[in-house]
Amino acid sequence: MLKKRLNSFRYAIAGIAEMVRSQANLKIHLMAAVAVISAGCYFDLPPTEWCVVAFAITSVLAAEGFNTALEYL
Repeated sequence: MLKKRLNSFRYAIAGIAEMVRSQANLKIHLMAAVAVISAGCYFDLPPTEWCVVAFAITSVLAAEGFNTALEYL
């Protein structure tokens, strides 16, 4: 059972790596996310706003992943 779980993580990581290699827009989104996180640190965002930032970044990356998966079909 543990081997199946580890394989699942390996496949997920391989998929993310493939997405980073093949999708130019994802690289742009990742750079923007780093910029937003840096700005958040600089401006010392309160925890509530960090949650909003994290949700926004996660939503964008998930949408890009979903889009990539649809392109591969």
